Amino acid sequence: MSIPVKRTLRARTSDQVKTRDAMQSKFDRLVDPDGLLSPEERAYRAAHARRAHNARRLRGRNGRKVGDQ
Repeated sequence: MSIPVKRTLRARTSDQVKTRDAMQSKFDRLVDPDGLLSPEERAYRAAHARRAHNARRLRGRNGRKVGDQ
């Protein structure tokens, strides 16, 4: 029998995995909507698109460019 805290943690981890997979799928479709790229090239482009997306989000939150002091 597991304690309630562990069940909650397990459920939260499961939700994080689902969210991460959904975001990965979103960036895969964004960079290769027709599915013509090789899996390696799609992963490479999706990784760069994800980094650019996160940099834009961070820049918007802080009101400055990434790396500025």
